Amino acid sequence: MYSAVCQIFGYERELAAAYKRIQQLENRALRAERQRDAALDKATEQRYHLYEAETALEEEKGKNLRLMTQINKDFENSSLPLEIIKAYKKLQEVKKCPKPA
Repeated sequence: MYSAVCQIFGYERELAAAYKRIQQLENRALRAERQRDAALDKATEQRYHLYEAETALEEEKGKNLRLMTQINKDFENSSLPLEIIKAYKKLQEVKKCPKPA
C-alpha cells in the first residue's frame, strides 16, 4: 500500500514538473514571438526610411540632371555667329587634349 501511495505521489510530482516545464516553454515561446514581432516592426520601419531616402535621391538626381542639361546647353541656335561657335568648340577640344611632354 505504501509503495502504491509513493507511486501516486511520485506521479503527481512528475506531473507537476511536466506542467512547470510546459509553462516555461510557453513563456519562452511568447518571448520569442514578441522579439520576432519587434524585429519585424523595426525592419518595416527601416524599409520605410530606405524608401524615403531612395525617393529623395531620385528627385535630387532628376534636379541635378536638369541643371546639368541647362549648364551644358548647346548654344548653336543662339544669336552668335557660326564662326564664333565653331571657334569656341575647337578651343574646348584643345583644352581637353593632353599636353605634350
